[in-house]
Amino acid sequence: MQRFLKVYGRVLEFLAAHRCAAAGLCTANLALAAIGFLEPMLFGHVIQGLSDSSPSSAILLAWAGLGLLSILASIATSLLADRLAHRLRLHVMGLAYAHVLRLPPACYARYPNGGLMKTLSTGTDEMFGMWLGLFRDHLSTALCLAGLLPIALFLNPALGAVLVVLALV
Repeated sequence: MQRFLKVYGRVLEFLAAHRCAAAGLCTANLALAAIGFLEPMLFGHVIQGLSDSSPSSAILLAWAGLGLLSILASIATSLLADRLAHRLRLHVMGLAYAHVLRLPPACYARYPNGGLMKTLSTGTDEMFGMWLGLFRDHLSTALCLAGLLPIALFLNPALGAVLVVLALV
């Protein structure tokens, strides 16, 4: 586990050069997590309105608007995360190729550069996948779980406990 955290930390160190874009994506993921909280609550109001008589049009419009905003924000966040991850991948690949070119000739005799280049290319592809997964899925999911579990326990302790058990499983 410690090795995983060390590798993950080294991969995230490359974000330092693009900290403004990374902070923007973190903020966008926080907004997506907030939308993830609000949408079920509005849906509950819609269902409550259906069971009483009929839901007000304001609640229906707010729920539909929030759903549309969620879709558009997810698309924008995914696009920006893809662009940042690709930019970082190209930067790291350039650094890797520059490193290979600076190696002494004796290193090429011991390790053929084709295998070395394949290793570096595979590594940058994996880093790309880590950055993309972080900004597209993992961060908003972690924020949503970190906020959703306490809110669920506060609103309805019995169903919140079921949610906690399901999250742990």
